[in-house]
Amino acid sequence: MILDGQEQGPRGDGATVRVKVSTNVAPVLPDVGETWDFEGDLTETAWGPQLAARSAVRRVPSGKLATAFLSRSVDFH
Repeated sequence: MILDGQEQGPRGDGATVRVKVSTNVAPVLPDVGETWDFEGDLTETAWGPQLAARSAVRRVPSGKLATAFLSRSVDFH
């Protein structure tokens, strides 16, 4: 599956990146609003940067991630 995400952390600038992840790495499909950490190799493709995920961890949103999700959610407007 191919997902859209944002780069986070010390090197990430919030840029959109596509994540290619197999069901062996993430056995469930991420749901809207969930936060996941993916690690892998980032390559430049014709469609922009793409990360081939080697690992995936579902996270509980907190701090800036929770604030960003709630501010974009139509359920809270």
